[in-house]
Formats: sequence, C-alpha cells, structure tokens
Amino acid sequence: MKTVFMGNHTVGVIVLNEFMKRTDVAAVFAHPDDADDGVLYLSVKETAKKNNIPLFQFGGKRNDELERKIREISPDLIIIADYRYLLKSEVIGIPGRGAINFHPSLLPKYRGRAPVNWAIINGEKKCGLTVHYVDDGMDTGDIILQEEVEILFEDTIKDIHDKLFLVYADLAKRTIDLLEHGDPPRYRQNHSEATEFPRRRPEDGLIHWESATLDIYNLVRAVTHPYPGAFSFIEGEKYFIWQCKPFGGHLPAAPETVPGEICYRDKGGIGVRSGDGVVYIPKTQREGSPAVIDFASLPFSIGQKFISCRHAS
Repeated sequence: MKTVFMGNHTVGVIVLNEFMKRTDVAAVFAHPDDADDGVLYLSVKETAKKNNIPLFQFGGKRNDELERKIREISPDLIIIADYRYLLKSEVIGIPGRGAINFHPSLLPKYRGRAPVNWAIINGEKKCGLTVHYVDDGMDTGDIILQEEVEILFEDTIKDIHDKLFLVYADLAKRTIDLLEHGDPPRYRQNHSEATEFPRRRPEDGLIHWESATLDIYNLVRAVTHPYPGAFSFIEGEKYFIWQCKPFGGHLPAAPETVPGEICYRDKGGIGVRSGDGVVYIPKTQREGSPAVIDFASLPFSIGQKFISCRHAS
C-alpha cells in the first residue's frame, strides 16, 4: 500500500514510524521549519530525511502545488497526524482509499485546534484519540477507532501528552491492521453533540485573578511546559506561573485582600487571592531570567499585587 504522510511534532513521528514499518511511505509533507522542531518535539522533517523519504514543506498557502504533487505520487492513502492545514476536497479525493487523521480528542467533542489544552482548561476528566476519515469539514469525518485517556486532577499537559503518545502508537498499529484486511469500518459522528475550539496563542495564557481558583489551576496546568505558560504582571515585570494548586493551608489573620493580591508566603511559594479563594504558587519565573524564583529568600511581600498588564493604568 502506497501512502503519503502529513504531520508534525512527536505525535507525527510516532504515527509515521508505524506506517513506515508496514506501508510504502512515498512522501512526507511537514510544516515549514520551526525553532521548536527537534528541540521541544521530535521532528517529522528529520525522520523523513533519515529514512530517505522525499520531503515537502509547502505550508498552508500553496495548496495547488501540494495537489499537483499528490496527483504525481498517486498514493492509495493519505495519513495525517498534527498537520495544521486543511486539505481541499480535490486532494482528499485523489487516494483511492481516502485520507485518515489522528485527532487528539473524543470526537465529536473538541473539534479544532489545541483540543488537549482546551480539555484541561475546561476541567474535563477525560480526553482521548480518534482516528477518522477526512472529509470537507474540520474533524467531521466518520470515525474508525477511538480510545479514552483519563485526565487526573494533578495531570499537566505534559502528563497527558505522555499518555497519548502510547495511544497514538497503539491506534496506528490497529489502523494498519484494519487497512490490511480491507476498508476499515466507519461510524458516523453525532454532529448534534459536537463542540469546536479555536487555536490558542501565547497571549491567551494571561491569568485573570478574579476567576475561580480551579479555573486558574486548570489554565496553568494546561499551558505549562512545553507550552509558553500562564503569566501575570507585578510591578512592571512579567512572571510565568509554571505550577500552582488550590491553597489548602491556614491563612493568618490579615486585612481583606482582592484578586491578584499576595496574601500568604512561605519558603516554598506564595498564595495569591483568586475570585473565590487562594492559589498557591510554588514555581514561577520572571521573564528573561534563566531560573525559577527561589522562594527561600522570600522575594515577594504580602500585599503585592499581580495584574493583567505590565503597567497599571
């Protein structure tokens, strides 16, 4: 079976590796070069080069060129994993067996971009991976396989990625098993239950301290490493909050505080007032500093306040 692979990052490499073992991968289409590629994530580009597979990096605005190349290759199947560009229907229709995508959510829930981040932000207890046929919509095609992954209360985005990496490999193998025995089954999505979410940008990590403690906690763990991080400002300086948790200790008697105000400190971290409680922060880093804050020196004072912009208006 001649295949073409389109993908990116570690999950792309995982799926590509499985298809290289059991299909003839005739070409790889990767994203344009990214500074994080091969550093924070495994590189699809380098995997293709290492295995002497023809590599193309057209990007999203050169769909006509991509279409011409796919027609030239004439694959039986297109495999997609973390490829950010939607394909034209003309491209989807070229392979005789269509195109399949690995999408990290339990479709029809969380169609669109950054589904795992959004699931954690929204306090979901589970996410997952869906293998589905590609059609003209965004993550709307019929489902082939689906597997759930539990989101524990203490899980960060990295923890969920680590769990999902194993599922990507497993579902890739199972998908190939099905393909080798004919056309895989297809189950129509219940579109009435669909939810859709947009891409996230670094600036979306801004913490709104008037929010509920759990909402702040979920945001922080959803965008911590390897993502850009949640952040706030204090006295003109930007601080990334890499870790936090709902405060469970006893607060000493103190004047009434407002959201964003530091109301507790010890040698392990600080407590910041939220909309309905206190967020304890044991790991934060000032922008431009190579190291996280050492709280043993008690660098913050009770009454200092985090705000949503670099300078108060």
